[in-house]
Amino acid sequence: MKKSMTLFLLLGVFSATTNAGFIPSVEPKNIYGANSIQFGIDSPPEDTCSFHKRNFRFVATTDSGKNILSILLATKLSGKKINIWYNAAENPGTTETNGCTEIGLSEVYQIGIAE
Repeated sequence: MKKSMTLFLLLGVFSATTNAGFIPSVEPKNIYGANSIQFGIDSPPEDTCSFHKRNFRFVATTDSGKNILSILLATKLSGKKINIWYNAAENPGTTETNGCTEIGLSEVYQIGIAE
């Protein structure tokens, strides 16, 4: 039982991180939203999509979302750049005209101020 539970947990961790990405030192642009915040960057990676020049989203009503929004706004107002940790988009390489939707944008799960 113990071995099967360990294997199950390891597989769960592996599958949760297989679509994870990291982008260092970029400037956030086209910030938009209320409960769900979307924003874009110049030259987004291939595993993202573009919905009206926005590539990433996060829910701003959770504690972690509020923290991400605070960091995002602080860096934007100060002219600093951010590091982004995210999960890939549902339809990578698409735009709003051929498959990218607000809900299908790459989901940000961590953000930081780049040095």
